[in-house]
Amino acid sequence: MVLCEVYSWNNGSGKKSKTESLPTPPWTPRKRRFDLELVSPTPEPGSPIFWVVGQGGFGTLGVLPKEVRQIVFAYMLKAGLSIPVKECCGPDATTRERDSCRRHGSGKTIIDGRFDILQVSKAINHEASWVLYNCIQLEISVSRSLKPYLDPNGSSRSIRNLGKSGHNSRRKTAMWATASRFRRIFILFPENHLEISDPSALTGHLLEIAGRLGKYWKDSHTSLDSEPSVTHYITLNIGSLFQQMVPFNMESQAEEKYAELLEWIHFNYPNEEPDFDTIAADSQKHLKRLLNVMGMHREHAQWTIAAQTQLGEEDEGGVNALQTLLNDCIQNGVVFEHQVGR
Repeated sequence: MVLCEVYSWNNGSGKKSKTESLPTPPWTPRKRRFDLELVSPTPEPGSPIFWVVGQGGFGTLGVLPKEVRQIVFAYMLKAGLSIPVKECCGPDATTRERDSCRRHGSGKTIIDGRFDILQVSKAINHEASWVLYNCIQLEISVSRSLKPYLDPNGSSRSIRNLGKSGHNSRRKTAMWATASRFRRIFILFPENHLEISDPSALTGHLLEIAGRLGKYWKDSHTSLDSEPSVTHYITLNIGSLFQQMVPFNMESQAEEKYAELLEWIHFNYPNEEPDFDTIAADSQKHLKRLLNVMGMHREHAQWTIAAQTQLGEEDEGGVNALQTLLNDCIQNGVVFEHQVGR
């Protein structure tokens, strides 16, 4: 038994005196909250810090194989969903309009966060970008939202000069340069837009899109020492173009759809009378030039045109235009895909 000395103060003397020795209370050892054997020892000076997981800027993901990291990046980038061209704050928007945009403005809040993984580190950006451009499809809708990114005179240029415009806007150039990096691109005519819009303008937009993509592919391949093995897969879905009244079936459908024709004229030509023969000829010319552009860039991309081909016997204009397109596809090595609709 261990003894300890206990002191008491004398009354009024201010001095302490030794009075007695008492036993100490029993001591119970405190239970450890964790096992010391599981605690990592402190590393020696100069030794690597072993608890830092991962290498090369990947953080904790560095312990995973590259293939597994790509699966993680594909999940975060929502690889099952196509990427559309944004419809707000386009290239011609003012600084004030861009700052006030709810999705991309200066005061925006992150809602989706789909592409935030690209900003984590350079190493993650490099691997995640490969997943983005090779495993996710870009969707380009030929509608009014795409018009600011196109040249008004694009379809009137020569085939070899298509895509050489638009350098007056860095945002336009950056958009098409980024689009050309996607391995799979899907270009389509929205059906409701196709019914009310001028088909000669829509086919002209298709021609310019193909020219711009081909120009960037050609420039990027020229800058490489060896021929790259990556092939782009481009699908153009022109939907019911050959079934529509305008431009190819005016003679067979105008009388029956007279009310729709008046609405179409009011929407596209409110101050002048349209020349439907010229519209049909321009649409046919744009499609033919489009196939020629595809043939020029066969080494860069595999092209596919999809269209609805169920036509009535009375729609001779649409049948002839479709047959011409099929012949041009054969001559330029373009795959044609028949669709059923309407």
